[in-house]
Amino acid sequence: MSAEKTPTDIADKLKKIRNKIATACEQSGRTPSEVRLVGVTKQVPFEKIREAFQAGLTDFGENYAQEALPKVTALSEANIRWHFIGALQSNKVKQIHDRFSLIHSVERISTLIEISKRTERTQDVLIEVNLTHEPTKSGVFAEDVAQLIEDAQKLPNIRLCGLMFMPPIELVESGQRRYFHDACKLRDRLVTNVTAPHNLRELSMGTSHDFEAAIKEGATLVRVGSAIFGARQYPAGGHSA
Repeated sequence: MSAEKTPTDIADKLKKIRNKIATACEQSGRTPSEVRLVGVTKQVPFEKIREAFQAGLTDFGENYAQEALPKVTALSEANIRWHFIGALQSNKVKQIHDRFSLIHSVERISTLIEISKRTERTQDVLIEVNLTHEPTKSGVFAEDVAQLIEDAQKLPNIRLCGLMFMPPIELVESGQRRYFHDACKLRDRLVTNVTAPHNLRELSMGTSHDFEAAIKEGATLVRVGSAIFGARQYPAGGHSA
Protein backbone atom coordinates (compact mmCIF):
# COMPACT_ATOMS: atom_id res chain seq x y z
CA MET A 1 0.00 0.00 0.00
CA SER A 2 1.42 3.38 -1.02
CA ALA A 3 2.44 5.76 1.72
CA GLU A 4 1.36 8.66 -0.49
CA LYS A 5 -1.65 10.46 0.97
CA THR A 6 -4.79 10.67 -1.14
CA PRO A 7 -7.37 13.45 -1.10
CA THR A 8 -9.77 11.11 0.66
CA ASP A 9 -7.21 10.37 3.37
CA ILE A 10 -6.65 14.07 4.10
CA ALA A 11 -10.39 14.72 4.03
CA ASP A 12 -10.93 11.84 6.47
CA LYS A 13 -8.25 13.17 8.81
CA LEU A 14 -9.82 16.62 8.72
CA LYS A 15 -13.23 15.14 9.48
CA LYS A 16 -11.83 13.26 12.49
CA ILE A 17 -10.08 16.39 13.79
CA ARG A 18 -13.22 18.47 13.41
CA ASN A 19 -15.17 15.81 15.28
CA LYS A 20 -12.62 15.96 18.10
CA ILE A 21 -12.86 19.76 18.12
CA ALA A 22 -16.65 19.52 18.36
CA THR A 23 -16.43 17.02 21.21
CA ALA A 24 -13.92 19.12 23.14
CA CYS A 25 -16.15 22.16 22.69
CA GLU A 26 -19.21 20.27 23.86
CA GLN A 27 -17.37 19.03 26.94
CA SER A 28 -16.34 22.57 27.85
CA GLY A 29 -19.58 24.39 27.08
CA ARG A 30 -18.31 26.00 23.88
CA THR A 31 -19.40 25.88 20.24
CA PRO A 32 -17.14 24.68 17.39
CA SER A 33 -17.52 28.05 15.67
CA GLU A 34 -15.38 29.53 18.46
CA VAL A 35 -12.34 27.50 17.34
CA ARG A 36 -10.44 27.94 14.09
CA LEU A 37 -8.35 25.07 12.75
CA VAL A 38 -5.04 26.15 11.21
CA GLY A 39 -3.34 23.48 9.11
CA VAL A 40 0.42 23.69 9.62
CA THR A 41 2.12 23.09 6.27
CA LYS A 42 5.82 23.17 7.13
CA GLN A 43 7.48 20.89 4.54
CA VAL A 44 4.07 19.95 3.11
CA PRO A 45 4.02 20.08 -0.73
CA PHE A 46 1.63 22.29 -2.71
CA GLU A 47 -0.61 19.44 -3.83
CA LYS A 48 -1.32 18.35 -0.26
CA ILE A 49 -2.25 21.90 0.69
CA ARG A 50 -4.62 21.97 -2.28
CA GLU A 51 -6.18 18.69 -1.14
CA ALA A 52 -6.78 20.07 2.33
CA PHE A 53 -8.22 23.27 0.86
CA GLN A 54 -10.53 21.27 -1.37
CA ALA A 55 -11.62 19.35 1.73
CA GLY A 56 -12.73 22.61 3.31
CA LEU A 57 -9.69 23.86 5.25
CA THR A 58 -9.13 27.58 4.66
CA ASP A 59 -6.49 28.54 7.26
CA PHE A 60 -2.88 27.43 6.80
CA GLY A 61 0.20 28.21 8.88
CA GLU A 62 3.85 28.42 7.84
CA ASN A 63 7.02 28.62 9.96
CA TYR A 64 9.66 29.91 7.55
CA ALA A 65 9.49 32.82 5.13
CA GLN A 66 11.62 31.13 2.45
CA GLU A 67 9.29 28.13 2.37
CA ALA A 68 6.05 30.04 2.85
CA LEU A 69 6.29 32.66 0.13
CA PRO A 70 6.39 30.28 -2.89
CA LYS A 71 3.30 28.55 -1.49
CA VAL A 72 1.47 31.83 -0.92
CA THR A 73 2.26 32.82 -4.52
CA ALA A 74 1.46 29.46 -6.10
CA LEU A 75 -1.87 29.16 -4.29
CA SER A 76 -2.87 32.80 -4.62
CA GLU A 77 -6.03 31.92 -6.54
CA ALA A 78 -7.35 29.94 -3.57
CA ASN A 79 -9.23 31.81 -0.86
CA ILE A 80 -6.66 30.86 1.78
CA ARG A 81 -5.96 32.74 5.00
CA TRP A 82 -2.24 32.39 5.63
CA HIS A 83 -0.82 32.51 9.16
CA PHE A 84 2.83 33.04 10.01
CA ILE A 85 3.55 30.94 13.09
CA GLY A 86 7.35 30.64 13.18
CA ALA A 87 9.90 32.66 15.10
CA LEU A 88 10.11 36.08 13.47
CA GLN A 89 13.16 38.32 13.60
CA SER A 90 13.02 41.97 12.56
CA ASN A 91 15.23 41.34 9.54
CA LYS A 92 12.74 38.81 8.16
CA VAL A 93 9.77 41.19 8.24
CA LYS A 94 10.66 42.63 4.82
CA GLN A 95 10.06 39.17 3.33
CA ILE A 96 6.63 38.53 4.80
CA HIS A 97 4.92 41.88 5.31
CA ASP A 98 1.41 42.13 3.85
CA ARG A 99 1.40 38.44 2.89
CA PHE A 100 -0.22 36.92 6.00
CA SER A 101 -3.65 37.42 7.54
CA LEU A 102 -2.26 36.87 11.03
CA ILE A 103 1.25 36.78 12.49
CA HIS A 104 1.19 34.63 15.63
CA SER A 105 4.74 34.84 16.90
CA VAL A 106 5.78 38.39 17.79
CA GLU A 107 7.92 38.67 20.92
CA ARG A 108 9.83 41.96 20.57
CA ILE A 109 8.90 45.59 20.13
CA SER A 110 11.62 45.89 17.47
CA THR A 111 9.76 43.37 15.32
CA LEU A 112 6.49 45.23 15.76
CA ILE A 113 8.18 48.51 14.82
CA GLU A 114 9.51 46.91 11.64
CA ILE A 115 6.08 45.50 10.75
CA SER A 116 4.50 48.89 11.41
CA LYS A 117 7.01 50.63 9.12
CA ARG A 118 6.68 48.20 6.24
CA THR A 119 3.02 47.23 6.13
CA GLU A 120 0.65 49.01 3.76
CA ARG A 121 -2.41 47.86 5.70
CA THR A 122 -3.33 47.07 9.27
CA GLN A 123 -1.52 43.87 10.26
CA ASP A 124 -3.15 41.60 12.81
CA VAL A 125 -0.64 40.12 15.25
CA LEU A 126 -0.45 37.90 18.30
CA ILE A 127 2.17 38.17 21.01
CA GLU A 128 3.96 34.91 21.76
CA VAL A 129 4.41 34.24 25.47
CA ASN A 130 7.00 31.94 27.04
CA LEU A 131 4.92 31.07 30.09
CA THR A 132 7.38 28.73 31.78
CA HIS A 133 10.69 30.48 30.92
CA GLU A 134 11.87 27.56 28.78
CA PRO A 135 15.29 28.50 27.40
CA THR A 136 14.67 26.68 24.11
CA LYS A 137 11.34 28.39 23.42
CA SER A 138 10.63 31.75 21.85
CA GLY A 139 8.31 34.27 23.43
CA VAL A 140 8.23 37.17 25.85
CA PHE A 141 8.08 36.22 29.53
CA ALA A 142 4.70 36.60 31.20
CA GLU A 143 5.93 39.37 33.49
CA ASP A 144 6.97 41.45 30.46
CA VAL A 145 3.84 41.04 28.33
CA ALA A 146 1.96 44.04 29.74
CA GLN A 147 4.77 46.43 28.74
CA LEU A 148 4.96 44.97 25.24
CA ILE A 149 1.19 45.33 24.87
CA GLU A 150 1.39 48.96 26.00
CA ASP A 151 4.20 49.75 23.56
CA ALA A 152 2.53 47.90 20.66
CA GLN A 153 -0.63 49.97 20.94
CA LYS A 154 1.35 53.14 20.20
CA LEU A 155 2.33 51.91 16.73
CA PRO A 156 0.36 52.62 13.55
CA ASN A 157 -0.78 49.77 11.28
CA ILE A 158 -0.62 47.19 14.08
CA ARG A 159 -3.66 45.51 15.61
CA LEU A 160 -3.14 43.22 18.57
CA CYS A 161 -5.56 40.31 18.45
CA GLY A 162 -4.40 37.98 21.22
CA LEU A 163 -1.65 35.72 22.50
CA MET A 164 0.20 32.58 21.35
CA PHE A 165 1.52 29.81 23.60
CA MET A 166 3.69 26.69 23.18
CA PRO A 167 3.60 24.34 26.21
CA PRO A 168 6.41 21.95 27.09
CA ILE A 169 6.16 18.96 24.75
CA GLU A 170 6.43 16.32 27.49
CA LEU A 171 3.27 17.25 29.39
CA VAL A 172 0.49 14.69 29.84
CA GLU A 173 -3.12 15.82 29.56
CA SER A 174 -3.48 17.02 33.15
CA GLY A 175 -0.33 19.10 32.78
CA GLN A 176 -1.49 20.41 29.41
CA ARG A 177 -4.79 21.49 30.94
CA ARG A 178 -2.99 23.32 33.77
CA TYR A 179 -0.67 25.08 31.33
CA PHE A 180 -3.49 26.16 29.02
CA HIS A 181 -5.61 27.21 32.00
CA ASP A 182 -2.78 29.45 33.21
CA ALA A 183 -2.38 30.86 29.69
CA CYS A 184 -6.06 31.75 29.51
CA LYS A 185 -5.96 33.34 32.96
CA LEU A 186 -2.99 35.47 31.92
CA ARG A 187 -4.92 36.67 28.87
CA ASP A 188 -7.93 37.48 31.06
CA ARG A 189 -5.76 39.59 33.37
CA LEU A 190 -4.30 41.51 30.45
CA VAL A 191 -7.62 42.36 28.76
CA THR A 192 -7.94 45.59 30.73
CA ASN A 193 -4.59 46.75 29.28
CA VAL A 194 -6.01 46.82 25.75
CA THR A 195 -8.22 49.41 24.06
CA ALA A 196 -9.97 49.31 20.68
CA PRO A 197 -9.16 48.63 17.91
CA HIS A 198 -6.85 46.21 19.72
CA ASN A 199 -8.19 43.17 21.54
CA LEU A 200 -7.01 39.91 23.07
CA ARG A 201 -9.77 37.65 21.77
CA GLU A 202 -7.50 35.10 20.14
CA LEU A 203 -5.65 32.37 22.01
CA SER A 204 -3.38 30.45 19.64
CA MET A 205 -2.49 27.29 21.53
CA GLY A 206 -2.71 23.58 20.92
CA THR A 207 -1.08 21.37 18.29
CA SER A 208 -1.62 17.83 17.00
CA HIS A 209 -0.96 16.15 20.36
CA ASP A 210 -2.72 18.57 22.70
CA PHE A 211 -5.33 20.62 20.80
CA GLU A 212 -8.25 19.01 22.65
CA ALA A 213 -6.84 20.05 26.02
CA ALA A 214 -6.20 23.55 24.63
CA ILE A 215 -9.79 23.88 23.41
CA LYS A 216 -11.17 22.83 26.79
CA GLU A 217 -9.22 25.72 28.35
CA GLY A 218 -10.18 28.40 25.84
CA ALA A 219 -8.09 28.11 22.64
CA THR A 220 -9.56 29.92 19.64
CA LEU A 221 -6.83 28.90 17.17
CA VAL A 222 -5.32 25.39 17.10
CA ARG A 223 -2.28 24.71 14.93
CA VAL A 224 -2.45 21.15 13.60
CA GLY A 225 0.07 19.69 11.16
CA SER A 226 1.03 16.03 11.50
CA ALA A 227 -2.49 14.92 12.43
CA ILE A 228 -3.60 16.17 9.00
CA PHE A 229 -0.60 15.62 6.75
CA GLY A 230 1.23 12.78 8.52
CA ALA A 231 4.42 12.66 10.54
CA ARG A 232 7.30 14.63 9.12
CA GLN A 233 10.46 12.75 8.30
CA TYR A 234 12.90 15.14 9.96
CA PRO A 235 13.71 16.24 13.50
CA ALA A 236 11.04 18.46 15.03
CA GLY A 237 12.08 22.00 15.83
CA GLY A 238 10.83 25.52 16.23
CA HIS A 239 7.08 25.81 16.58
CA SER A 240 5.87 22.23 16.34
CA ALA A 241 2.40 21.19 15.29
